[in-house]
Amino acid sequence: MPLLAVILLAGTLTIAVVAGVTLFGGRMWSLDHWPTWTPLLSGAILAGGFLHTAVRSGLPRYHAFAVLSLGISVFFWLFPFGPRINPSDRLTLSLFVIAALLFVVGTVTMVRFVRLRPIVNAEDGHAR
Repeated sequence: MPLLAVILLAGTLTIAVVAGVTLFGGRMWSLDHWPTWTPLLSGAILAGGFLHTAVRSGLPRYHAFAVLSLGISVFFWLFPFGPRINPSDRLTLSLFVIAALLFVVGTVTMVRFVRLRPIVNAEDGHAR
């Protein structure tokens, strides 16, 4: 299963589980009734996708992504933010932090790649 599918599954499955839990809890989609462990569920799904990608690609950074996604999700699950941050905000914030981390690492990887393998003009005679 491609990593993109796992990332989409992390959000979709988490929302489906929340819908099922809140359906039996009374008011469906009431933000006050969301389970506080929703960031943990999405982080565990992402960690599974990152571990699968790490095994298939052999790149150690995906192991780090798996550990960080679990760590970030546990932080947003357990940290006492107070009443201003509801459980749905915890899920959103954890996914935003993981997305920002992936964006920064992707940008660094792209800049490093472009510096190591610059585009050479074919007219200069140095084409590969």
